[in-house]
Amino acid sequence: MAVEEPSIVAAASNAARMACASGGFVTSSSAPIMDRADPVVHVDDPDAAVAAIEGARPALLAQARARAPRPVERGGGPVELHARILARPPGPDGGVVVVHLHVDCRDAMGANLVNTPEQLGGAVAELARGQLGLRILTNLTDERTVTVGARVLVVALDDGGDATTGLAIAHAIAAASRFAAFDRRPSAATHK
Repeated sequence: MAVEEPSIVAAASNAARMACASGGFVTSSSAPIMDRADPVVHVDDPDAAVAAIEGARPALLAQARARAPRPVERGGGPVELHARILARPPGPDGGVVVVHLHVDCRDAMGANLVNTPEQLGGAVAELARGQLGLRILTNLTDERTVTVGARVLVVALDDGGDATTGLAIAHAIAAASRFAAFDRRPSAATHK
């Protein structure tokens, strides 16, 4: 962990000390999936566009995988593709359909790898009978997560070792965790 704030280091060290007394940390991680989004604008019939793209999914995925041979050799590369409607005509951009390509980046950070199959945009626009808009590499990694858990003794939560105060603190921590599960937006960067 690299931070410049001493209080964060102190808090993390204190939490690690409490977790260590109860067996330490347990971690798990999801598959390292990153997403790229290719919006297609000025689509007259978004429903037909989605149906055409979904119907061509196997061929589009094969084309994307052919453009990323090294990650595919390592068990990664493009793994899924789906389309969804963002807007219907007659808005200023007409109908808008976005195509998401999910890429298993393995141990890579993912930006360059996710941009590799960028050439799919033309095929997607043709299938949707629209115009290719932006080509977006998203940094939203809600499918690429690490989960860390630990057990902490209730008495360890209170500096004085009081179980009643520790239990109140434990209930407050559990409430904050439930809030994060219900509404990811404000807390997505820190915990889920």
